[in-house]
Amino acid sequence: MTYPDGSLLKSSTLPAVWLVQGGQRHWIPSPDIFNADGFSWQSILTVSDSEVAAIPQGPDVPLYTTWITPGANDRDIPSQKGLLTLPYGQQTYKLYVDGGFYAYGRAKFVTQTGMVTGELIATCSVVFFGFIATTAVLVLDSDNHVIWKTPEVTAGVSAKGFGPTQVNIKPWTSAVPADVADRAAGLALFLGKHDPSLGELLDNSVGKLITELTPLVAAGAAYVSGGNKSGGSGTKSGGTGGTGSLIRGKPSTQMTTSHSELHGGWGGTPSL
Repeated sequence: MTYPDGSLLKSSTLPAVWLVQGGQRHWIPSPDIFNADGFSWQSILTVSDSEVAAIPQGPDVPLYTTWITPGANDRDIPSQKGLLTLPYGQQTYKLYVDGGFYAYGRAKFVTQTGMVTGELIATCSVVFFGFIATTAVLVLDSDNHVIWKTPEVTAGVSAKGFGPTQVNIKPWTSAVPADVADRAAGLALFLGKHDPSLGELLDNSVGKLITELTPLVAAGAAYVSGGNKSGGSGTKSGGTGGTGSLIRGKPSTQMTTSHSELHGGWGGTPSL
């Protein structure tokens, strides 16, 4: 059987997890690297030992270069008051507030996979009026020019006491082209109240300096500098055990193995 690029596999008898890419299987050396690189435990597919062994082995998966917002190196766009950063549940988010309307946003961009993952939470404490929150991520180059934007994501909530939804949690993902990911040096997280004109404003932001995006400032945004990376500080790195060009692809969506089943049994280099 042939597995598509991005598939995550493990054999039925060993805890090692492999990423399929370019006709090869690449070992993910540890749970820390698995988590830092943005892989999903729910996406691991358990197959037979012979199926894993039949795929030629390539270099190990490195620790990817990752930007996260909110993070330690957040920096407000000039002339903006800045968004609050605070916990919601077990995660930390940027918060946009407009009266009793609240939009919580967070995002992570893994440059080697070209995948942006995020979460938007909309809540409402206003009687009679609902609310639609919106978010998008702008990818910046080293000169702080916007070189890509993700599609706008929205999450709506009902007015307080008038409808089934006063909290709407919306996870989202978006793929960034390989040539853009290779030039990426930071992120800008847009977060605010949905307006029909925002889509055009976001589209028109591409090619501009982040400091020039004054229409977006009023709606709220936060800049994340390129220094907030799990793979190192300030520069891209292929990490340990592989090359910086590894690895692009979307994980398999099949679910058979949990984090708890694998953690603690990772072991050394697998023999398959």
